[in-house]
Amino acid sequence: MRTADFDYDLPPDRIATRPAVPRDAARLLVVPRGEGEFDDRVVRDLPDLLAPGDLLVVNDTRVIPARLAATRADTGGAVEVFLVRPTGDGRWRVLLAPGRRMRPGIRLTLGEGVACVIEDVDAGGDRIVRFEGTDDVVAFAERVGATPLPPYVRRSADAKPSVGRETFASQQASAHFWQIVDAHVIAVPALVICVKASRVSSEARRRSIFCSKNHRRKYA
Repeated sequence: MRTADFDYDLPPDRIATRPAVPRDAARLLVVPRGEGEFDDRVVRDLPDLLAPGDLLVVNDTRVIPARLAATRADTGGAVEVFLVRPTGDGRWRVLLAPGRRMRPGIRLTLGEGVACVIEDVDAGGDRIVRFEGTDDVVAFAERVGATPLPPYVRRSADAKPSVGRETFASQQASAHFWQIVDAHVIAVPALVICVKASRVSSEARRRSIFCSKNHRRKYA
């Protein structure tokens, strides 16, 4: 089986590059179990679709700004450090771009007095690095990193929603929506499970949406 077997045409005008405003106006596809036709709805319709005994799984995972701009201490060359996950021994598994000549012992500076040193390279080409100058790599990434985006999203990863009426309206709509859901679940009732996954970009996420053929080559 090849990844090309899963290729399909996706017109640019069908790609959502930004969240819907308000958030509960996002499209929701209802797929019937067994026979029946698909139904195009919006997220705010979800409470009306729940029935007694239904299971509602809520995934509140958030992608951290895992792309860090770095500089090689020996040559001054620019490098991108992509956080994959902590290894459990105080180090991190990362992708580096360009990565072909990134050997153990090379030191990368990232700003704010933070640096990382390459200590190992695994069979798949991932680098194992140890950070210096910070005890909280995730907090550092939150301050200076850029959010990873799928390659088909054509906008800056640093683009943030404008602070003002749009952001406030979106937050209010989201809060109102979940108040409705909570009330409906209590009245129905339905079982709600909240999925708390790691905020760190996982290896599964990296290999699925961030690693098209061309995108993976960037970190080779």
